[in-house]
Amino acid sequence: MNTEPDVTRIVRSWLRVDEHESADRVLDAVLDQLDTTPQRRVRRWPAWRLSTMNTTMKVGAAAVVVAFAVLAGITYLGKPDIGGPTASSPASTPLAEGAFTVQGAAVELDAQRAGAAVSGTMHVADESGAFTVDLECATTTTDGLLIIGGRVAESTHAETTAGTWAAVLLQPGDAVEATLWFEPSSEDCAAQLELIPDDAWTFLEPIDGEVHLPGAEAAAERHAIEAGIPRAVSAATPSGWVLSDGWALYGPDGIDPPGGTGIRFFTVANLYADPSSLSAGVQDPPVGPTVADLVAAIVAQDAWIASDPTEAVIGGYPATHITVAIPEDAELESRGREGPAFYLFEDARQGQVYGWAAGQVFDLYIVDVDGERLVIDAFHFSGTSEADLATLDGIVESIRIATAD
Repeated sequence: MNTEPDVTRIVRSWLRVDEHESADRVLDAVLDQLDTTPQRRVRRWPAWRLSTMNTTMKVGAAAVVVAFAVLAGITYLGKPDIGGPTASSPASTPLAEGAFTVQGAAVELDAQRAGAAVSGTMHVADESGAFTVDLECATTTTDGLLIIGGRVAESTHAETTAGTWAAVLLQPGDAVEATLWFEPSSEDCAAQLELIPDDAWTFLEPIDGEVHLPGAEAAAERHAIEAGIPRAVSAATPSGWVLSDGWALYGPDGIDPPGGTGIRFFTVANLYADPSSLSAGVQDPPVGPTVADLVAAIVAQDAWIASDPTEAVIGGYPATHITVAIPEDAELESRGREGPAFYLFEDARQGQVYGWAAGQVFDLYIVDVDGERLVIDAFHFSGTSEADLATLDGIVESIRIATAD
């Protein structure tokens, strides 16, 4: 679908004033210039990673230019003189500071933020030379990745010239990880941030040195998960979430009804024959070893309510998503002080994975990690708020699963 005519029509409606038809000429000139702007390519440090700018980015660039056109049109048409007190400038606060080495490059970083404005410098040196970046913009992704970028102001580097857009990507945590990213493009700094792909985190490496990230304190916290597979698994959560026993994340409102939330990571050996009775044992024959085997067994179990399975992608790996709910009239077995239980799975370590309330809902993501079957269970209740459900979705989207060495 081509969105450019809609953008053009909307902007003309912003600019049009009957006695000032020159506003149309301003917009036409801007759009003519946009059509002649060459596409850019992206590269990262030290191996150059290329990706071509797509049509969506062209429309995004159009939005930046359109904003300029709107301002130009308003200035040309005149604006009222509105009196009032002058707003004070926000104070500058540290965003990221430190000196470290990553991917063979020595980095000295001093980034400041004042409101939405970013300033400071980043000096990078390696065996091919050195360059200094004037920092101009920053963003934090939904999973807590802090990206700070700007233009190379001075360079003696053999591969990085003045004018190149450069960024440092920083993952906060007990052991900060980072990577450097470059793009030889003339786009606006904020637009450049949007060109960094979602899988850029795969290039992160632990730093050697120290960097303080006071500007990332409110960002998501990334947790290393003991998922039961021979791969590193992690997930990012907002403040207030806690990691329990290494394999479960619990929300700030707890894990009980009416509004609790949580996410569990485990591997499945089998299903229970009767979810209401542990003594009934597990299914015989046991469920097969593939994702498809487990999905079929879940769908076939008539003791719970199961949705139709759908395809998904978790951490870059293929997955199947299926929702399971405990019926409102289900019988739950007492576990004494541990409370009631409705048994879902026997995990590969012979533990029981169960629910504990009628109506409890489990969004199950069954992931094929190069032949290893990983189950991710994002659970909630009927009273869980829409905001908390959105947070659950965001945490699932933030999950990272390391690739094979």
